[in-house]
Amino acid sequence: MSQETEITQLLVSAREGNQTAHAQVVTRLYEQLHSLARRQIRRTGNSPTLCTTAVVNEAYLRLFGKQDASWENRQHFFACAALAMRQLLIDYARRRRADKRSAEVPMPTIEPQVGESVHLSLDDLLQLDDALTRLQATDDHLGKLVELRFFSGLSVEQVSEVFNCSSRTVVRDWRKARAFLNAAVAA
Repeated sequence: MSQETEITQLLVSAREGNQTAHAQVVTRLYEQLHSLARRQIRRTGNSPTLCTTAVVNEAYLRLFGKQDASWENRQHFFACAALAMRQLLIDYARRRRADKRSAEVPMPTIEPQVGESVHLSLDDLLQLDDALTRLQATDDHLGKLVELRFFSGLSVEQVSEVFNCSSRTVVRDWRKARAFLNAAVAA
């Protein structure tokens, strides 16, 4: 049995209330969730009060606190995790923006930038969230694609598996989504 299939079966069992499966899911996926949170925090900037572990733990509570959670597979689970983390970071950015004293303080990063990681200011993050919300209202498929590619960090091949379509379709749709977001943010 492949690791992908095994994780999918554990997710289904955990959703059905199997506590052993739940513990195994948490143990096996924790490092990957931590990496996902670290990547998102790098993109958005953070403060000393926002750490990767806190984001993972809060996302975990949101993911496993839902009674209607039904993950189809590992990629779908990580897409849901990325969305939960995105919502946490947006909520955090809104709270920071509302605090006039902290609005003038630059946001230091706890973890260094790696490679070609994108770094967004709080205002950029909020603009991106608004643009993504408009994109999802216009074309939900493209909105989900952005969440999977940008926020989850899934590859074109992984996204094509989630959507059950060709890689070429994902690349084409990714270009459309980026064009929409760039235009929306620039406006």
